[in-house]
Amino acid sequence: MDKFAKTYFDENGRLIAEDFDDVYFSIEGGLEETKYVFLAGNNLPQNWQGKENFAIIETGFGTGLNFLTTWKVLDESKLNTQLHFISVEKFPLKEDVFQNSLNEYPELQTYKSILNKKYHQLIQNEVNTVKVSENITLTLLIGDVEEVLQKAPQKADAWFLDGFSPSKNPEMWQENLYKTMAKLSKPQTTFATFTAAGIVRKGLENAGFSVERMKGFGHKRHMTKGQFDSSNHI
Repeated sequence: MDKFAKTYFDENGRLIAEDFDDVYFSIEGGLEETKYVFLAGNNLPQNWQGKENFAIIETGFGTGLNFLTTWKVLDESKLNTQLHFISVEKFPLKEDVFQNSLNEYPELQTYKSILNKKYHQLIQNEVNTVKVSENITLTLLIGDVEEVLQKAPQKADAWFLDGFSPSKNPEMWQENLYKTMAKLSKPQTTFATFTAAGIVRKGLENAGFSVERMKGFGHKRHMTKGQFDSSNHI
């Protein structure tokens, strides 16, 4: 693996992606934002109830904040759902940067310490899979989302559309992403994303997703959520 993210910490302690000039997560409320946007936006943990197996596909693994928060919430729910969390990352963090990220979240450290030990395995190949607990498996797909997303080992029950914003990373937010999402979705598969950019909403609608704009987290005005309706799929 030679294509690692170029990063630095700014004067406020935020981890910045140099190539995209964007933060990985907000220091103020990053964990709560994940719960609000990606978990509540996908009606989780409610949608885990009664499910033996559940798959989440995420764009933009970054520090693993969304994965760790999801793991914590599922663990605390006491549900026996087998979760396969599949994430795409074009430029994974270097090991030392990853190990030292998210220290501001003591509530995640039990899970983070386990993930830290597995991280080396996660960045060896294009497709990397590790089991982090009895009921949680993590697959990290490394490369351009357009190419590696097609190698996802199963269809999604929920999508976490994260990554850097469309204005900072337009290459990711393309029509091919939404078309591949449709192929990897089941009827009623849900999605949630922090962005309410019109080009994203239109792309999702054209691919067969119903789209709903909601109040964003904190100072952000809007976010977007919805679900796949195969009858709308063109």
